[in-house]
Amino acid sequence: MVGSRNRFNCLRKWVGKDGIVPDELTYNVLIKGFFMVGKVDRAWTIMEFMRTKGCRLNGFNYATLMNGLSRDGKMNKAEEALEEMKRCGLKPDAVVYTTLINGLCRSGRTEEAIGLLEEMKVAGCKADIVTFNVLLVGLCKEGRLMEALSMVESLPRAGVQLDKGSYRIVLNGLLQGGELEKTAEFLFLMLARGFVPHYATSNELLESLCSGGMVRESADALVELVEMGFMPKLEVWCLVIEATCREKKLLSAFELLDE
Repeated sequence: MVGSRNRFNCLRKWVGKDGIVPDELTYNVLIKGFFMVGKVDRAWTIMEFMRTKGCRLNGFNYATLMNGLSRDGKMNKAEEALEEMKRCGLKPDAVVYTTLINGLCRSGRTEEAIGLLEEMKVAGCKADIVTFNVLLVGLCKEGRLMEALSMVESLPRAGVQLDKGSYRIVLNGLLQGGELEKTAEFLFLMLARGFVPHYATSNELLESLCSGGMVRESADALVELVEMGFMPKLEVWCLVIEATCREKKLLSAFELLDE
């Protein structure tokens, strides 16, 4: 706490006595520092100080401010910062919007976050993969699994290139939500698009399919995963084989062993 205050005092001395004008990056370090020690009002003070000294604020400064405010539970203030940015003639970029979208999702306000995504489209600001992944986490966190599933299924058709993180977020959400049938279907879609689940998730999924009575699906999933380079834990491999045998599908078990 003292360290941040001393830095601000040094800054005022540099500007007032020495005539040194810091850049936006220097101010940003101070803004982040005050948030780290819980001095939200001081962070606002830095922004005002920048204006009075003729330093033009940029999107990075506002994104830092919004992130600090949202993490401090002051989402309304973070939204006010976005509006202030617009009034100052600054056009929010994907980083600024994503910062606020992330804060809204963390606060359980995913519907408003989706509204910001629409605002981005209207403003001609293209959302990036980070934006979509943040929204997917928010939807899964709120139990809106089918919406997250629909988003991942449809975005590539709209020209959005998702990454493995996008698929892993939704697969984990479906699995934790107990949607075994949808999880199995999504796994095959994920693999068809060239993405492999996390090692622990793959093992957990195979175990869940077996315990959920979806033996055929667990065997098919195991084959598909192995073809993508996945090697299950020994106990999971045995579990799938044993479950297949218990279902009196010996031929399937032999085929699985052969493959």
